[in-house]
Formats: sequence, structure tokens, C-alpha cells
Amino acid sequence: MALPIKSRIQLLASFCTRMQPARTRR
Repeated sequence: MALPIKSRIQLLASFCTRMQPARTRR
């Protein structure tokens, strides 16, 4: 797994946003 830090952060953010419902952020 040689992914850049930016790619890893984006993947983590996408996963967190998908796991957490939009009702919690709104």
C-alpha cells in the first residue's frame, strides 16, 4: 500500500462521512 498521504486522508474522510449519517453533521 504505497498511497500518498493526501490519498489516505481523502479516503479516511470519505469513509468517516459515509459511516456518519448526514443528520449528525446538519
